Order: sequence, then C-alpha cells, then structure tokens
Amino acid sequence: MAKEYCDCGQPAKWCYAPGYSSGSNPYSCDDCITTVDSMGCSCNWERAEGEYAVVPDGIEGKDWKWVVKAGDEYLGPITLEDKMWVSLDPKGRPWPCCEYDYDMEENNFDYEEDEEVECNTCGNIMSLTEDKSVYACYNSECTSCYEEYDNDEDFERASLEDFDKFITDEEAN
Repeated sequence: MAKEYCDCGQPAKWCYAPGYSSGSNPYSCDDCITTVDSMGCSCNWERAEGEYAVVPDGIEGKDWKWVVKAGDEYLGPITLEDKMWVSLDPKGRPWPCCEYDYDMEENNFDYEEDEEVECNTCGNIMSLTEDKSVYACYNSECTSCYEEYDNDEDFERASLEDFDKFITDEEAN
C-alpha cells in the first residue's frame, strides 16, 4: 500500500478519522495539524470554574491557554469570562481534535493488510485500505451514516449551556 502524506508534502502523522464529506485529504503532518493561534477543538476544552471544573496545571501560555473564540455555526462566542481553557502541546499549540488518529507506528498510515470494520449504525462492512473515502470507520461509522448526521437539517448552533449539558451527560455515563 502507499504511504499517506499531508497536503504540504511531508509524511502524515495525523489522520482525521471521520474524513471529510468533500473528499479533502484527512492526513496532516506534525507541522500542519494545528497552529499556536488556534483554539483547538471543543473536545479538549475544560472549564476552570463550576461544578465540573478542572483547574489548569502548569504555566499559562506554555502548558495551557484561555479559550477566546468568536461564535460560528456550531457554537456561540466564548470570552475570558467563560473561564474555559485548553492544554497545549510541547510546541505551544492546542492538541488536535480527539477524532484524529496519531501514527504511533510511524509508517505514514501504510497498512500492510486490508482491515475491515463493521459500521455500528447500519452494519455495513467497510475497508480501511481499499476505499479511501471510509475514514469514518475509525469511529465504527460508515461515511453514509456520518454524512446523514452531518447534514441533519435539525442541527442548530450549540450554546455554552448545551456544551455544559453534553459534558454533564457524558460524565454521568
């Protein structure tokens, strides 16, 4: 099988497991995965105050930073008053989304044999190496099921209250 590469041409170290419905390259190198200016993904954000508070450890600006973000179609604005923070990697960047797979084997995602996975939603069998559009299989969900959720017309922008409820529900399970 062929090794995978980032859009910049460097060997891939990260793969966005769900893939992109647009067919964009889901592979990134360590240099392109995130930037110092990024706030990272909300899956890595923590609250410094409140019932489920996690106090940041280390030095602000080196080990963690406050999340300040303008609102978008998924989440309303976040300000310093919201007291949300994110851990930083050794290069001072927020860690990538939890949906990224890291190439721990250092083989640029060069799979030696075809791996098949069953979709948890519909039961379809997916191939990791033959069908390059099936990156969602890392989450045991086929591309069709993932896109059905992604294109849901009832999906609305989440508020910080929705985010808190989601975190509370997840921790209760």
